[in-house]
Amino acid sequence: MEIIRKQSVAVTGATSGSEKAISTAFIEAGDEPQIAEVIRNWGFWRDQGQWEKLGTTFHPEGTIQVSWFNGRFEDFISASRQMRKMQRGSKHEIGASRIEVRGRRALAETNVRILTRQDLHGVECDSTTWGRFYDFFEDRNHWAICRRVALYEKDRVDPVMPGTPIPFDAVRLAAMPKAYRFLGYSLELAGFSVSTDLPTDDGAAMEALLRDGETWMKGDRV
Repeated sequence: MEIIRKQSVAVTGATSGSEKAISTAFIEAGDEPQIAEVIRNWGFWRDQGQWEKLGTTFHPEGTIQVSWFNGRFEDFISASRQMRKMQRGSKHEIGASRIEVRGRRALAETNVRILTRQDLHGVECDSTTWGRFYDFFEDRNHWAICRRVALYEKDRVDPVMPGTPIPFDAVRLAAMPKAYRFLGYSLELAGFSVSTDLPTDDGAAMEALLRDGETWMKGDRV
């Protein structure tokens, strides 16, 4: 099992306030690459079905909220195993992260693109979903995620054979949130329960999530 361990810097002797500030900044600057590596590893290990390694990216009580799942991460791994048996796997392209570290707490917001191939009403299709992962990190001898919320921005679906019509159920499609309409439609069609109240950039749920982030960075539980 691979765990990204925190680098530490020992400060000995009497130090001035400015020296302590420099030391703290140096430690936190070293934390950011470790946090970014956890995020990248999550995408690779999830897509490749390396479940034991995937489990190290979250702390034991960690939770995750995505379009088709909301609960403990250990249960997400079990559900992902079953999903992989039912349909082709998806690919998470992990992009740039914005990381803020404060002591043993951190927030990370990471661009992600999710690619999936599936059959929709007998038509082979490729779907693309753009969004971000909003992660609550904590350092307990190693950095890992305590909570992840997926923030969806937009999506699309294309037939693998160009020009092939996809016979969507218009009513069912319209019932899905605009930010992840085609992703939600395909998941529901495959038998998954889809959350329709996830945070999006223009909703009250996003404001509540950002408040949770502020609370987290103060050292409180959310």
